[in-house]
Amino acid sequence: MGILYGGKVNRFVLGLNAHVSISDAVYSQVGRALQNVAGLLLPLLFLIIALVVYQTKCKNALYHIFYGALWLSFSCSLLAWVIIPFMDLFATPPMGDDITNFLMNTSLHPLAVSLAALLLIAGLALLAFKRGLLCKIAEIFRALFQAEFRKGKLVFLIKVIIGVALVFIVGLVGFRILAPEPVLETSFVMTVGLDTEDVKLPFEAKQSKPYSMDLTLDGQGILTDIQIYNEEGTRVYQTLAESFTHNGYGSLKLEKGQYEMVLTFLQEPQDMEAHFRIMGYDFTRDEIEALKKIYDPDTRATGYPIKFSATIK
Repeated sequence: MGILYGGKVNRFVLGLNAHVSISDAVYSQVGRALQNVAGLLLPLLFLIIALVVYQTKCKNALYHIFYGALWLSFSCSLLAWVIIPFMDLFATPPMGDDITNFLMNTSLHPLAVSLAALLLIAGLALLAFKRGLLCKIAEIFRALFQAEFRKGKLVFLIKVIIGVALVFIVGLVGFRILAPEPVLETSFVMTVGLDTEDVKLPFEAKQSKPYSMDLTLDGQGILTDIQIYNEEGTRVYQTLAESFTHNGYGSLKLEKGQYEMVLTFLQEPQDMEAHFRIMGYDFTRDEIEALKKIYDPDTRATGYPIKFSATIK
């Protein structure tokens, strides 16, 4: 998705820590929303195709169990799209999450997103039922339980299920404990006026290592300069845009210490060139003239709307 909007792939990793790092993409509002649901749409399409070609006449039990596990795992993953939007009504949702970003980028009501996810789960269940998958799975396990009960092994089977469940729970808790805590996590909506000062977001890097940084800026008719400074005042990151999204795994290398992210709002075209010289931007005359066209004098009177979210971990 990022490539379609002029971005470049910096890193592509498959496996347990699968991720894609994309930078320099300039998304439209629709593009940002599509990027947020891209990780959902491809597995959904794959599952629908798999269910359509599913054959109940196959005599291999593992074939049906595989299909059942595939359907169940994806349906369970959709529960996040039910829970997080609902949680957004009462508390702050997890920053940097695709679902949170989707809510911000589309401005849809959270209950509408939760309802859509519930309908999708119900639709997948109906499709699995119509294709005979659920009945086949029930038939397999009913025969298995009856056979184990006759052999006196039902208690053993129940112990195995409980053991697997406990291992899963311990693994999930361990992952939550060992997962890196964000050093900076914020999200806000504001209106920028002539008296608006720079937004300063201090944070601390507790280790010297590469950090993952996810940034989303949605502005209209105004340029925003985003910088990160270390405690000596040295600039370690800088970018300028009206709107953009940056998803970079390990893209920000920080030494242990105190840092500050600063958002500077360039509200007047005539002040832009002086700011560029001070900050070290090396734009050509044609590029500067193109940037001046971003400014909207009608929006200036009422204030510039800005949406911003940042997660560094």
